[in-house]
Amino acid sequence: MNNELKQKIIVRLGIEDLDEQQQESVLIDIGETILREIVLNLLDVVPAESKQELQDLLAQGDLDALEPFLGKHGVDYNNLVQNASESVLADISA
Repeated sequence: MNNELKQKIIVRLGIEDLDEQQQESVLIDIGETILREIVLNLLDVVPAESKQELQDLLAQGDLDALEPFLGKHGVDYNNLVQNASESVLADISA
């Protein structure tokens, strides 16, 4: 998770007054939730015949290979991450 997204989450959740260790703990939990949201979204948009390749890439954790793979399926990874982040934060803030 990049620093810009971390700051956005900290401000959005109103946890600026927590110490750094507590903030990091919250960020880890939120990051895991965002990651699950991203994976679920990916499974929805990637065609069935490409899901095994997607699962292999996710298991390898190879983001350098994941972005071109998604691009050939018309998926903008950065947009996907942004949307998943916004969705999770909206759910938490509600």
